Amino acid sequence: MIQEDKIRNSERFKIGQELHDILANELLHLHFLLFKTEDQLEHEVFHQLSDRVNYIRKQVRLLSHNLIKPYNTSFGNFLKSVKTLLIDYTYFSPETTFEFNFYPKEIHLSPHIEEELMVVLKEIINNALLHGKAQHIDLNIIDHQDELSIIIEDDGVGFDVNSEKLGVGLSNIKHRIKSIDGTVNVDSMIGTGTVFNLNICKNENISC
Repeated sequence: MIQEDKIRNSERFKIGQELHDILANELLHLHFLLFKTEDQLEHEVFHQLSDRVNYIRKQVRLLSHNLIKPYNTSFGNFLKSVKTLLIDYTYFSPETTFEFNFYPKEIHLSPHIEEELMVVLKEIINNALLHGKAQHIDLNIIDHQDELSIIIEDDGVGFDVNSEKLGVGLSNIKHRIKSIDGTVNVDSMIGTGTVFNLNICKNENISC
């Protein structure tokens, strides 16, 4: 099992490096070329293309970073992992502000629960940045002895939670939280931002 994890992490690292070193750089070059043709394109067309290239660049940058630096290597210190995650997001998305509140100062989880939660947090934040175009994200974590509450709120464009066209990301979030006997509540409307409310049993052997 340990050897399989090493191989998997090695492959993730290689893919992440190639995304960053090759595809991200090619997109940057494409962006420069686009600016050289600004005078030859209609104003609206130019800005649509420029925004699209920027969007793809940000997606590739976040994806490559998540592959190169998974957040499952410091189990036992959940809050530290979350802080590290947010610090990195402030670097990759400097136009977005993050606020992190938690209680108490230490929260101990099983490796399995912590790993699933870190994947879910990355998915939610990625969606807020890439699709929601959020400028501010609040993350609140409260330990209720046997149960953990996590609330993630953003000021992005929001979405229709009743739409049949919701992406794979939201389904994956619900599936992962369900796998650790947790619940997910999503409150969002177009133009009002999004709030994710996660409730998780800290003990995998009991029901909350």
